[in-house]
Amino acid sequence: METPKETKPEKPVIKEPETDKPTSNKSEKEQSIKESDGGQQVVDAGVTDSSHETQSEESTTTVVETNTGDDSTNEIDTSFAVDSLTSSDLNGFELPLLSSFADQRQAALIAQGLKTLSQPFDKAATLSNERSLPESFSNRSLLQYLYSSVLDVNLGEDYDEMAQVGERVSLDQLQPGDLLFWENQGQPTKVAMYLAEGKYLMADEPLQNQNVVIPSVNKTKTTLEEKGAQEDSLPGVRIYTLQGYSEDENGKVRLASSEEGTLPEKMIESSEQHANPNFAQRVLADQNFTLIGEELLASYSASIDFRKNPVTESFIASIAEDARELGLQYDVYASVMIAQAILETGSGGSLLSKAPYYNLFGIKGLYNGNSVSMKTMEDDGTGNLYQITAAFRNYPNFRASLTDYVSLIRGGTGYNQTFYQGVWRSEAKNYLQATAFLTGRYATDTSYNNKLNSLIATYHLTQYDEPRVADAGVIITRRDAIPNSYAEKMIFPDYNGVDYNHSGSYPVGQCTWYVYNRIAQLGGTVDDFMGNGGEWGQRGASLGYRTTQIPTVGYAVSFHPGVASSSKQYGHVAFVEAVGPEGILVSEGNVVGPTTVSYRVIPNSIARTNQVTYVAPK
Repeated sequence: METPKETKPEKPVIKEPETDKPTSNKSEKEQSIKESDGGQQVVDAGVTDSSHETQSEESTTTVVETNTGDDSTNEIDTSFAVDSLTSSDLNGFELPLLSSFADQRQAALIAQGLKTLSQPFDKAATLSNERSLPESFSNRSLLQYLYSSVLDVNLGEDYDEMAQVGERVSLDQLQPGDLLFWENQGQPTKVAMYLAEGKYLMADEPLQNQNVVIPSVNKTKTTLEEKGAQEDSLPGVRIYTLQGYSEDENGKVRLASSEEGTLPEKMIESSEQHANPNFAQRVLADQNFTLIGEELLASYSASIDFRKNPVTESFIASIAEDARELGLQYDVYASVMIAQAILETGSGGSLLSKAPYYNLFGIKGLYNGNSVSMKTMEDDGTGNLYQITAAFRNYPNFRASLTDYVSLIRGGTGYNQTFYQGVWRSEAKNYLQATAFLTGRYATDTSYNNKLNSLIATYHLTQYDEPRVADAGVIITRRDAIPNSYAEKMIFPDYNGVDYNHSGSYPVGQCTWYVYNRIAQLGGTVDDFMGNGGEWGQRGASLGYRTTQIPTVGYAVSFHPGVASSSKQYGHVAFVEAVGPEGILVSEGNVVGPTTVSYRVIPNSIARTNQVTYVAPK
């Protein structure tokens, strides 16, 4: 099948948006995201390439001509596919709407904090008098810089002084901007800033990002060099997640209790992630913004107060899973793609986006011989608009339009194949950088990224940047394929391949053998004779091990026979690597092969029932 060629200019033609403000006489297209409760209206912005264009009022009501070809769907160039998922440095954090903050100084602190992401850690770094972004941070200097640059607040020279600034607050009453402190023998030794949604920002010693290794048995020492693995130091300033975080409908924060998180001390020492803080201080009082703080607030990247409405939610539901699938496979952010479709079509309300045209992004030209001609506005290069009739691509369905969009973003324009490279997941560190790159390229509207980010925050679209919570039958064989919502909660190093079961009580390669060795590697112990995988809960309780129905990181999870595709005779046992809101991530042996470690996400429909039992190591 021959793919029709796009008509491309020799260089980008920047077109001004029709208007940035709603007008009193709205067409279907311009009723984009008109909120039922008085929320802000958004008018679609123009786009950069002449092959795609936002329509004017007239074009959304007048079809001049249609050309009919075939109804096939073009495939995306296979070279654009990726075999690994690039994780966002936001680590699951989604920039909140400005209107969601009780205090706008919280928003400015977070905005400044995000600018420090990925900066190197330097234990000796100190805060300079300059307000420019330092080249590196120590644990203390990061917080000193944020509060000094945004609010001209001096937090003190050491941890003891910092811990006296402001007032002590309970960890279940955390607000953005609060300082979190970790203690050692009653003395504060680390500090971080709470962001929101259970996330906090900290500068700390770089961790090692290890690849998944296939365990080799009967070794007393296994090194990364022997496995040929590569270690990459992670940046010093990162976003972390509070363990066991949840938030009720009233905004009250809940963290994992000490009972839920009970692990042997040696296992805690083996973890690569911080335990929850010991206490928090609220610094914000009556401080005023610095000039930098005022600029941060004025340029906050999600300041449009959209309100959810069922029309937009229904439109999202109609395209979200296709966008998720295409985004994961072809290295683009589904959240950004969906937000653009909302903005460009007025939540599916424009004539061009409706059946039988299904054009979500205003892309011009022919699609397998199909087009629809409508009136649209062109920019003469001086800001003056004039009306022409243009042919827009006519798709057989929404998926075809999404596929064509992905081909454009990944393949670029006729004159520059990397024109949109800064939008790719592998290039942009997060969705905020992707929307910023689109502004001035895909759209000349200077608030284009703000609109997209605000939509993403309103409808929590970053959920579509991650794979769906897998059912119990989906096996994950690579660490980089683990959904980020679980990967960012993993606190232990990978299995080192060592066989600690010197008694030989568990046959090599069995699920019981792996879990025994996994726990032993991390400093815990379980009995040499716990029985078959499905018996660990009952046998463990009889041997004095603590058992529970609460999913807990670092515990063994025993599946009753026949549960989660386990043996109907023997059951199964796995190791809990992470606990998420929709399920648990386990590592396990003897699923792919006897000595191959694999992962699965077990949904709460199994993980939080009496079909499984969690066993705490000693």
